[in-house]
Amino acid sequence: MASRFSSAAFRGRVRTRVLLGLLILSVALSYGTWSTRRFGSRGSERQTFDQPVVEMAGRMVRRPDRIPDVPVTTLAEMELAAVARDQQDLLFGMTVLLMRLLATGTVAGIGLVLLTAGSTEWEIRSEAQG
Repeated sequence: MASRFSSAAFRGRVRTRVLLGLLILSVALSYGTWSTRRFGSRGSERQTFDQPVVEMAGRMVRRPDRIPDVPVTTLAEMELAAVARDQQDLLFGMTVLLMRLLATGTVAGIGLVLLTAGSTEWEIRSEAQG
């Protein structure tokens, strides 16, 4: 069975769209993988290249290091303070992860649109030539 895609039709706008779509899709998937791996590390959002995403999540949820230092006198108060910090840290981390995955999905969608447009045009040009 012969392929419906001819290599002669893979030029110009077709090549640009397909290759750019693949590049954008791979960058989005790499960012998504990176962001899910960072989720397990406590405090991993402090020194990252995507600080605008982290700051947007920070506006939605108070950061864990903003819990006021309340003097604890008993063991129960110390455990409650630790639980409150842990819950706030988890909530902030999940918000950052969701914001990063939202950005990943948006960029991956753009990559898929470019890839689909390029491959559709490639198929149409191949059929027109052959």
